[in-house]
Amino acid sequence: MFDKNKDYRWTLELSKLLRNILSSKLSNLVNENIVLLCIQLLNKGRKSYWDNKEYDDHRMFCKEISTGKSSRELAMKNIPV
Repeated sequence: MFDKNKDYRWTLELSKLLRNILSSKLSNLVNENIVLLCIQLLNKGRKSYWDNKEYDDHRMFCKEISTGKSSRELAMKNIPV
């Protein structure tokens, strides 16, 4: 799908943007499937960078996953399916 070239760095920016939207008044505009897709891409990126021994990028993805986890969990309660 989006990962043909195996460069997932753009996913970090998408995740940060999504996290900001989810913590705002606009959170009800975000579909749960978008959040799940973003999480899936973050995990693919994390694994890809680990496999390719790009440990700094792997670390950035781990940090974003853990930073966004609590805000996504709170927002998911208010997101329409």
